[in-house]
Amino acid sequence: MELIEILTGVLLLALTALSVFTIVYMGRATKAIEKIEKDVTKLVDESAPAIESLRQSSDQLNELVESAKDQVDKTRWIVDEVVARAKKVFDFERRVAEKVDSPAPSIVNNLHAVRDGLSSFWNAMKR
Repeated sequence: MELIEILTGVLLLALTALSVFTIVYMGRATKAIEKIEKDVTKLVDESAPAIESLRQSSDQLNELVESAKDQVDKTRWIVDEVVARAKKVFDFERRVAEKVDSPAPSIVNNLHAVRDGLSSFWNAMKR
């Protein structure tokens, strides 16, 4: 029986050592987890203002983009209006040119004919 008692004593010492090791290891693990928790809490606290700043920047950027879209739309409308008016002016100019150019040669021919007729009349009168 002595061997069993000795082995039982060794086994109890081993279990005691294992229990002490487990308690020490769990204490260290708990401290590490607490440190990680503090770091995460600190990270969250420090990142909250940065996230808020990013949100505000995003909102301002969205407003700027909307304003730029409005300006582009207004500019596009102005360009379309200028193009339409320029087309009207060119069309008007073309119509005026057609109206002026069409009768001008016939008027000039008629004036030449009248001049030639008057010239012939004066020549005939001089004789």
